[in-house]
Amino acid sequence: MSDQGTQQPAQGSTLPYAPGAVPSLVLGIIGVVFSWCYAIGLIPSIIGLVMGIKARKVYETEGSKYQGKGMATAGFVLSIIGIVSSAIAAIVYIIAVVAVATTGFEYYN
Repeated sequence: MSDQGTQQPAQGSTLPYAPGAVPSLVLGIIGVVFSWCYAIGLIPSIIGLVMGIKARKVYETEGSKYQGKGMATAGFVLSIIGIVSSAIAAIVYIIAVVAVATTGFEYYN
């Protein structure tokens, strides 16, 4: 009997990661690390979020061909954390600039 419908990897080989799982994780980490550097982490976080969503969808539809659902989910979560942290950093920087700008004029008048 042959199982043509189920394809198992050969002994010793592993399944490839879902497309976008590894870049999503890497971009999520970069986004979190650089989120407080003038909100530079926003761009990699958004890209990582999109790639994480795509990787999770690919895994859900073709899960027998790929591995790395946890990696895609971690990238997705880290990207969300990076986006929120970048947004908070941007708000803090704007408030700081406005506070410095408004108090600086009071001493000269």
